[in-house]
Amino acid sequence: MKEQILNKLPVYKLDYIDSEYLSSHESDHVYIDLSDTDLLEVEDLLTLNNIYSLCTEMNKQAHLIVNKKSILSTQLDFERLHRKFNITYQGEDLSEFEQESESVDIELSNIPQDWRDDVDQVIEKIEASTYENALFMFKWIINNEKFLYSQNLISPYMDIIPKLIMKSDERKLVFIIESLPVGQIIKLFFDDYTIIPDQKIARLFDKMDDELLVKLFQKMTLGVDLPSRSGEILSLMGSKLKAKVINQLSCISILKMFKFANNVRVIDALILCMSKKKVFELFKFIDQSDVENKDDMKFYLDYVSIHDLGCFSGKEDEFDFEPNNVWVNLNINSFDKLFFVFSGQGNNDANFCDHFTVRKIQENIDYAYGRKRVDVHLVEFDKSRFKAECYKSEALNTNYQQFLSSYSGCDSLSKNDFKNLGLFQLQTKAQERNIDIAINGNFYFDYGHHLYGQKLGLPLEHSQGLNFGDPVGLLINNYKTLSPAIYNRATFLVTEDEDITIDRVKESEITVSGEHLIWNKENTQDVSLDDVVFYNNIFGFKTPINPGRLELIITKDKILKVKEGGGALIPFTGFVVSIDKSKYKGKFRQDDLVVYNNYYKSKKIKEAIGCGPLLVQNGEIEINFNKEDFGKQDSSVMSFFLPRQFEKYEAARSFIGLRGDKVVIGAVSGCSYGTGLQETSTGMTFSELAMFCRDIGLETAMGLDGGGSSSIVTKQEGDFKILNTPTGGKDVPRGTERFISTSLMFQLKE
Repeated sequence: MKEQILNKLPVYKLDYIDSEYLSSHESDHVYIDLSDTDLLEVEDLLTLNNIYSLCTEMNKQAHLIVNKKSILSTQLDFERLHRKFNITYQGEDLSEFEQESESVDIELSNIPQDWRDDVDQVIEKIEASTYENALFMFKWIINNEKFLYSQNLISPYMDIIPKLIMKSDERKLVFIIESLPVGQIIKLFFDDYTIIPDQKIARLFDKMDDELLVKLFQKMTLGVDLPSRSGEILSLMGSKLKAKVINQLSCISILKMFKFANNVRVIDALILCMSKKKVFELFKFIDQSDVENKDDMKFYLDYVSIHDLGCFSGKEDEFDFEPNNVWVNLNINSFDKLFFVFSGQGNNDANFCDHFTVRKIQENIDYAYGRKRVDVHLVEFDKSRFKAECYKSEALNTNYQQFLSSYSGCDSLSKNDFKNLGLFQLQTKAQERNIDIAINGNFYFDYGHHLYGQKLGLPLEHSQGLNFGDPVGLLINNYKTLSPAIYNRATFLVTEDEDITIDRVKESEITVSGEHLIWNKENTQDVSLDDVVFYNNIFGFKTPINPGRLELIITKDKILKVKEGGGALIPFTGFVVSIDKSKYKGKFRQDDLVVYNNYYKSKKIKEAIGCGPLLVQNGEIEINFNKEDFGKQDSSVMSFFLPRQFEKYEAARSFIGLRGDKVVIGAVSGCSYGTGLQETSTGMTFSELAMFCRDIGLETAMGLDGGGSSSIVTKQEGDFKILNTPTGGKDVPRGTERFISTSLMFQLKE
């Protein structure tokens, strides 16, 4: 009997087979027994191909034992696999399989070798194929992308699926989508960096089967990732199909849509499509369940029932309806917890230093799509014993246009380049300033994304008044505003009485040349004569043309330019204030200083650092990217616009939170995109991070800059230690801190 080296191997262990593993076996024959596996996916076949290549290099014969069902489940690439392996079909007749397979004529060779570089060519091939072949080619591409993502081998902004969805024939695309499992459809639309517009998704959904859509929306409303987008997309769909879907959804799904809706229009659009029976069902559910904003929810339902459903008494006997008791007495927020729990089998080590506690959590986490490993480092200390400082590098002085002209086309910078640009590594800076505890700070204006932007044709004029490394978000140090709050971002605040809080903060007024300007409108085309209007990049690249307006283009603490007639270019990390030209003409000049109102609830702000998103508020999850002015634009164009898909992306994360009189800072180790698998921690999504912060008892918490910037340093027994494992990347090696421009530092009070 031949030696079976790999007997009954679970398919998920295929990755364990490498040259070292194979060389430890003297036999010339390698047997891989997957006969107990009913489903082989394309990434498994890719792994098997790699094993075959290794066996060939080592002069070993590769044998594969499978069952017929597992091969049929792949529906592609069988012949290629069969040519390589000596395949044994467990209890099956190969000729029967080949006979059944004749009906599947898949020519994957039609897909060009450089398909990731020429998406248009792939789309042409798909559109020229039959519907069946198009489906299999599309599945092949999806699974290849999935495999590369699973191996962390795709860099940001290199995703292909959104381009295929945006450019493919919609009828054929709907046929393909309807052939996929619900979970894969969600991943198809929502798991990439590049945003697929809600209008496009709604248009495709309008052509899909209504029963599938109910399952799809039901799943999209679970957790905390997609309820807001699901409500937005459903509200944009055609009335008949929208009514079919909304009236078949569970009450909990509908209320999750309401809770995370970004505006009243979405709620109105959904409720107006509901039947009387559904409205009554929601009334009953709200009355009998512990639902937040109960009065607000009932107000909407009352309004609709009176004005749009005619005379509605609300009597149960008017409807042949019995409430679904399964949902009664459940808190709507409790559903978040079903999808993110600790296994309780990891390590939780604490190091109690003289004035703070360092804790390391290594855990396996069960979440919506499986289990993963994370490493989290926490530092907890009494906020009354430490002085907080929001530090910004003093040396950021390289004009961004000069930087881009010097470094255009470069993929990375050297250590000296970063130092010359004024950036710093946290451990070095903490040691120089003898800081006890430090964590990285704001998002900042980075070179990497904007080299992509240059390739996309981003005009340099947008970087006027900007230096490399300038922070994005509010930054106040010792009462001085170094960077204004041009977005409504979560902010760590220290007021003049040393009170510490975390809240969303946005500028609402400025003083320039003795004039106090308070804006009454933001990012709008609808402008009246006396309006003072604020514009940031959420509005677009330019303000509206309007002959009666005078516009102040502002960056940092001064007027960059005064422009008449509208059409002002909105600067990165800056904003435009539009005012009545007849009233203010001649009162403002270029380089006039701008004074910001740095008060929070009537208290003067001493230190502040804004980043976001807000993760937890009042002990409950609070993530709203729209409310914090995170736009939907691709961040390859604007580095400070987190794409919405970032909600669902795993990465290294930094955060800060408050629990009673304690401050808790934390870092989740993660991976650097495009650099291969992380050895241990895979990072977290923002949603997972929010659930983690809630689960460890934080009353309020917010995110800081993450990814390669994520780092915590503490001084312990005179040594300055980096607690987490920095991701590294193109800029610096793995395990090495990235260069940053701001930090939140804590010094023990004397």
